[in-house]
Amino acid sequence: MRGFSPPPLEMPLPEFSLEGQVFVVTGGGRGLGVALAGAIIEAGAKKVYSIDLLPEPHEDWYKVKRALKDRGDRIVYFGDQDVTDDTGIEKIFEEAVQTEGRLDGLVCSQVRSFSVSS
Repeated sequence: MRGFSPPPLEMPLPEFSLEGQVFVVTGGGRGLGVALAGAIIEAGAKKVYSIDLLPEPHEDWYKVKRALKDRGDRIVYFGDQDVTDDTGIEKIFEEAVQTEGRLDGLVCSQVRSFSVSS
């Protein structure tokens, strides 16, 4: 994420505004998930809960968090979280609703690979 810098706070296309909304992004600790979490905040989201299998997020997650610091503490990280663990995922959803009062969207960018034996 070399050279990441957030756009101005003004939303150029208001019909795509996510103002005040709360999202969970799976795979949000690295790669595409980090980019999606950043874009959701840029579109005005109140909070993004990034979840990933990594115990700590990739350095790009920290870059996005720093680049968006002028918008407040809008991105949080939950590591060691497997999307196939229904109980763990439900706890994150419940925390989002209890803390923020709502949960508006789920973005699934975590990839699982499976081997097929023949």
